[in-house]
Amino acid sequence: MSRWKQNKYERLVAQLGDKRWSIRMDAAVSLRKVNDSGAVDPLIKALDHKSKYVRQISAEVLENIGDKRAIDSLIRTLSDSCSGVRCWSAKALGKIGDSRALEPLSNALFDEDSHVRWWAAEALVTIGDNRNTESLIEALSDNYARVRYCSVKALGRISDHRAIKNLVKMLNDEDKTVRAEVSVAIEMIYARFTKVAFGRIKEDKDLTTFRNPDVIDLVFPLNNMSRIYIDTENYNYAQVERFITYAVNYVGKEHLKRTVEVHVHGDPEKLHLNLMNLFKHLCKRVEFHERA
Repeated sequence: MSRWKQNKYERLVAQLGDKRWSIRMDAAVSLRKVNDSGAVDPLIKALDHKSKYVRQISAEVLENIGDKRAIDSLIRTLSDSCSGVRCWSAKALGKIGDSRALEPLSNALFDEDSHVRWWAAEALVTIGDNRNTESLIEALSDNYARVRYCSVKALGRISDHRAIKNLVKMLNDEDKTVRAEVSVAIEMIYARFTKVAFGRIKEDKDLTTFRNPDVIDLVFPLNNMSRIYIDTENYNYAQVERFITYAVNYVGKEHLKRTVEVHVHGDPEKLHLNLMNLFKHLCKRVEFHERA
């Protein structure tokens, strides 16, 4: 970038702090049109300006540019005394979409200002990381519908099965847009499940596996299910039996026979004979493995 441009951006940022209102407004209008990474350094410096107006416009322009060099400074301004600065910092971090902002944005879900909470939730939709699932679940009880809506949307994108029970409760939310998004989110989570696991085995740790489901929790069919894991040492017979009944009625015998494999881990003698017969009759095949 030319020194001329650098000087131009520095001059515009400096004018944001001018005593004359007309100069400040002209500088703000010019900066809002900027989409040049060359402006990032002077804007980062301006985030420390004594004027909250200068800090807010700087965060706004950094959101427009979306340069990763600003991440650390924007994370810091999530704690700014001015709610407008915090809002634009959250929006900017969402646009950048870097996971380094995950924890600070999760904390911002509980900001005293509802608009900061809203934009923090919106930013987390973009980042889409399951490490903040618990914070998003907690944000489902926010009194501002936009926060609940974005939290639901983020949970749908993450597709973490831990959120299902809380999302089901949200189907009765007072806001119709939230209710509609809840249905979408739950369906997205169910679409991601390809495996079901009963007991405790190493294969059940990823987010495509529904662990120890009870039929009362299943509000959508598991149409993409392709495997069932059974740990013979600690599975619940009644729970598995109920699930098989559910699978026959809602997934369908044809899908089970064509697609679903059953993987039994541990001593086959410890798998109830009724379950063994059902699996062999209904599913594509049954395989046996030593318990890890």
